[in-house]
Amino acid sequence: MAIVEDDGQVAYLYLTAPLSMQIERDVILYMRVQPISQAEWKKLGESKSTPLLTIDIASPTAVIQDPAESEFEFRWSRDGNSVALLYHDQPLAFTSTTEKLGYSKAIVDTSPLANFWEQTKYDAVFNK
Repeated sequence: MAIVEDDGQVAYLYLTAPLSMQIERDVILYMRVQPISQAEWKKLGESKSTPLLTIDIASPTAVIQDPAESEFEFRWSRDGNSVALLYHDQPLAFTSTTEKLGYSKAIVDTSPLANFWEQTKYDAVFNK
């Protein structure tokens, strides 16, 4: 099962284990707020808040300020082991049971939250 969680500041895509609500994989989708500094990120980490993107890794498309549910759709791989979230028919991110980290257009460099976007990997998984 795929789940999108948007807490009003940041949104994540979760992939659960088969026939379960247990989250197996996650990937950052977007933020509704502007990226933060490294100092702010460290303070959030200490408070156990949902991680936000920092200025140094956030892409120019990382912020979607007021998204509507109707603007999104899930796209599953043929084998059912990977899922992407599309925004206006364009993928934002995807995650897979075969990869430790998902891939996201919200970042410009690999981080603990995701790998940077790789279109060839997306095409291989979803456009076979």
